Amino acid sequence: MKTRLVEEHPYDSRFHSGGDRAAEGKCSWHGGTCDDEVVASILTRDAGGDAWHAMCRRALGAFRPGREMGEQSSTVGEGLNVVSFTVPKYPPAKNEALSMMGAGHSHAGRVRRLLEAAGRARDEQAFVPIENGWVALDVVLHAPADRDPWDATNYLGGIADVLEDKSRRGTLDHLGELADVWLYRNDRQIKEVTYRQIASGHAQYVVTVRVVENPEVP
Repeated sequence: MKTRLVEEHPYDSRFHSGGDRAAEGKCSWHGGTCDDEVVASILTRDAGGDAWHAMCRRALGAFRPGREMGEQSSTVGEGLNVVSFTVPKYPPAKNEALSMMGAGHSHAGRVRRLLEAAGRARDEQAFVPIENGWVALDVVLHAPADRDPWDATNYLGGIADVLEDKSRRGTLDHLGELADVWLYRNDRQIKEVTYRQIASGHAQYVVTVRVVENPEVP
């Protein structure tokens, strides 16, 4: 029996127990030879039973639901449904009447940093922007324990707005090529959201966007 993927989630240490690499946020699929960033918690199944693994992008790209380990996509873009990246400092927060896409918004710099990181990750990870279907958004904020300038809903709303297709928003000349960066067509596609804040000596956040399967309606 070949190894099959059973469940896929953005990396979460709660899926892993003990003192192994997976619980420490390191790639347990490749083992000690891999120093790549872990992006997912994966439940696999083989003849020996089920097991949870923390996977880097290289391991994750090797198989997806409905495929066995080692099988490759025959269609361009098939399976490239997850993108994960780190952005320095704090996220843009949605709480003003003024559009965050505007040059005069107080978080304009945060918007640019988010778009720059998303654009790089999209290209480097060969992510295919999600035209249709449901989307999952996962955000992990690393920030000093004594600072909490905005709440989770403000951050999530800001990130969700910035990462959608902005072509319907009118002229965004101040953003240049960044105005064309998007990961999903409309933030209304987001049907699953997770958010965590972790105490850290400096502020940064990790964003993961992936496709989720639409549940069948009876």
